[in-house]
Amino acid sequence: MAERTAFAEWLDHELKTRGLSQAQLAAYLGRSQQTVSSWLVDGRLPRTDACQELARVLHVPLSEVYRRAGHPVEGEAAEPPIDPQLATDHDRKVIPIRRRA
Repeated sequence: MAERTAFAEWLDHELKTRGLSQAQLAAYLGRSQQTVSSWLVDGRLPRTDACQELARVLHVPLSEVYRRAGHPVEGEAAEPPIDPQLATDHDRKVIPIRRRA
């Protein structure tokens, strides 16, 4: 079994907070339970299209899902996914990077 990712920890927390099962999330996303399980157990990360659906279903900013899944966020430098146990309110805010002219 693969090591559990920070994304998996975050998604598991989000599901527990909302009282959702893997099967329910899969149904809301229109994906198989096997796909959701692969994110939570097998260490796989969702593609950008799945991140968009996760943001919609979980009512969280798309930028947060992208960051946690390791996808670049427009206007931000690419960073590794945030460890949910180390995240602060500041980490959850999207702060644009100012580019020098």
